[in-house]
Amino acid sequence: MANPVEINSLEELRELLQGSHAVVVKFYLDDCAQSQQAKSTFQDLSRSFTSAGEIRFAQVNNALHQDICQVYKVITTPAFLVFRNGEFVSRLGGADLEMVQNLLTTWSKELPKKSKEDEDSTGDGVWNGAEIPRGYGDITEQVEARGCELLNADEGAGPVRVLFDKSGPGALGNGKGSSKDWVQSGSDDQLLLFVPLHSTVKLHTLQNMDFDEAENADAIQSITLTQSDWNDNGTASIGLRFVKFIKTSSLIIFIQSGEEDAESVRIDRVRLIGEAGVMRKMQKLQKVSDE
Repeated sequence: MANPVEINSLEELRELLQGSHAVVVKFYLDDCAQSQQAKSTFQDLSRSFTSAGEIRFAQVNNALHQDICQVYKVITTPAFLVFRNGEFVSRLGGADLEMVQNLLTTWSKELPKKSKEDEDSTGDGVWNGAEIPRGYGDITEQVEARGCELLNADEGAGPVRVLFDKSGPGALGNGKGSSKDWVQSGSDDQLLLFVPLHSTVKLHTLQNMDFDEAENADAIQSITLTQSDWNDNGTASIGLRFVKFIKTSSLIIFIQSGEEDAESVRIDRVRLIGEAGVMRKMQKLQKVSDE
């Protein structure tokens, strides 16, 4: 999370506070000179301290979210509210962020650090097609491969587990050679991928979505990829709305359509970037039957 998260509701802010050790929230107005003066400095702090520990940065537009301002009694801008373990700690005002920086410097020495193993997200034999943001790592190993399902898959392509293989795609010349290490859609250009994760969330059942449900469901986040989104390694890095994915135990990725008049869709690799929780015994999960 290189830049502060833009908060769109009181619920989002509360979720962020509950899921983080420390959070700094900036309240601002677009037409406030001091808010604009503090903008670049706040972004610099976000880039510097996000990787130092569990410190998050968010911002709230006062004009759009008066309900949040009322809850936290914010009247003037810019205002900086500091939280630790979900509890309010301090309120600072004005464009000078030196006090905020000093406080974060102290906290960054106390907050839990990532182990060397966690930080080395591109360890031996692990291919990543794009740069990983500072403060995060490749957590693809959290995928419970045996529980993954791929609907509308072409049986002539590879199995779903190849999506999470540590090696690079064979199409790039540094992968598995001539083996079919990719998945492809079958009857049309749609794919529906279900990915259960090792997680600390207490989960009793998993329910799979079919194509009809996927078409009609409200997505947590929708993405439209264009040609400019792909790098030289054929990889697209899709930034997610962090506050919506703090407590994630499974993912459903619905490829609704390919490019223009594509007859099928092909995916070579999927990498999950973020922060892993405590491992859990997946045997305790029970999948809901179709009955």
